[in-house]
Amino acid sequence: MAYAAEPDLKFLSKRIINLGDIKADTTVCIKVSFENSGNAPLVVHDVLGSCNCSKTSVSKKLLQPGDQGEIEMTIDMKGKVGHNSITATVYSNTPEKTYIVRVIANVLATKK
Repeated sequence: MAYAAEPDLKFLSKRIINLGDIKADTTVCIKVSFENSGNAPLVVHDVLGSCNCSKTSVSKKLLQPGDQGEIEMTIDMKGKVGHNSITATVYSNTPEKTYIVRVIANVLATKK
């Protein structure tokens, strides 16, 4: 029996990143590596952040089988005191369709 060719987005780094305690005036940049471990081209349609405090990008939108790429999230923690969970949703042409990358931080208030 023949199997259909499908792309597969496999993360090479953690999808949940816990930054622990950080200062409120901090900007962090997170990079998450992934690869197409399937047997058909992988298309990353979009990567969207969960709030205005985050900017997201992807290094490659079209990956052939075996190709690797990187998702980058830049997060401005200004005004985010306390426990924060910020996500990036990756939209692709895989059977799973969407993937979540989550950044967790306990943002400490700046002393005045």
